[in-house]
Amino acid sequence: MDLPPTQVVMPFRPLLKQITSYLSFPDPDYQFVDEPGSIACVIVKTDCGPIASVYIGGYTKSIEESCEVVARKAVYDLMKKYDIVVEDVTYLRKQMYDRCGQLFWFKKEELERIERDDPKICVYDDIHSELESNHKKIVIDFVVILRAIFRIVDIKCTPIDTIEHSPVQYTSWFTVTPHREGIGFRCLFSDYCRTAASAKQNLARKVVDYHSDVFNLVIIDANYKVTTARFDAILCTLERESYIGVKERVLGIKEQLEPSTVLIEQDCLTPLGQEFQVPVSIPPLLPPKKRLLRHIYAETSHVLDSDCGMVLMFPVPEDLEGCFKRAKSVKH
Repeated sequence: MDLPPTQVVMPFRPLLKQITSYLSFPDPDYQFVDEPGSIACVIVKTDCGPIASVYIGGYTKSIEESCEVVARKAVYDLMKKYDIVVEDVTYLRKQMYDRCGQLFWFKKEELERIERDDPKICVYDDIHSELESNHKKIVIDFVVILRAIFRIVDIKCTPIDTIEHSPVQYTSWFTVTPHREGIGFRCLFSDYCRTAASAKQNLARKVVDYHSDVFNLVIIDANYKVTTARFDAILCTLERESYIGVKERVLGIKEQLEPSTVLIEQDCLTPLGQEFQVPVSIPPLLPPKKRLLRHIYAETSHVLDSDCGMVLMFPVPEDLEGCFKRAKSVKH
């Protein structure tokens, strides 16, 4: 049974400090507007004068929550004002949908080139290369999100360990037991990284992605919008639907749009032509079956009544009564 979605809100104060540090601004200054009403504000100063931006939160249950509200407002405003791209969970998921859709588009183009008898060409991924070159990019601290998940979801885990293979090669790992009543555990590893800090971030990114799927988590981060994931998934599905249509037209292979419970491996395409076609024997058509009379009228069955006379379970129509009478044999 699928688990209901659980929201995990990313802490925005560490991200706001990352952004101000990246822009060479002073650290954010949090102050109280109304301490009894738990209303806080944050002042973000620039390095070009005394002008500052002030973000005020509303009434909340605690000062801690109000500080998170104003930090989120400041993050959204600075991202828009300075064209900052934040690489967070939603950003990576969007990249996944974009790349999946692009690969389906590549396959569709390959089939259409075969259909036009065009020569085969090599294809390369170019996802977000232009976008990242025109924007300032900040990668969030995935360990912060991982701690937020552990505060919401009941998980047992071991401490994160890191080993140095060489001065420029590190690996981080830890074990996690996602279910209290489960048997065994899951060990997650980072890729080989050049520093210990990058190895921990790589591991945290994988663990966040793993827990998001296992526990059906919705991560509220800087790029999160209610319709973002659905819209990206729809675009990817449309690319696959277009590819399936071309595949059926060119190769004659009909594929269901809905995912299957059976694993099917599809290799790369092979050239089409008369020399590549395999002859297939077609069985002869069977003659149509004759329609029997018993399909129209019920079969007769003789039973004994109380007078031991022979009666019919189903009466025979008068116009067909002569057909059912057995001819008497004539003795010579």
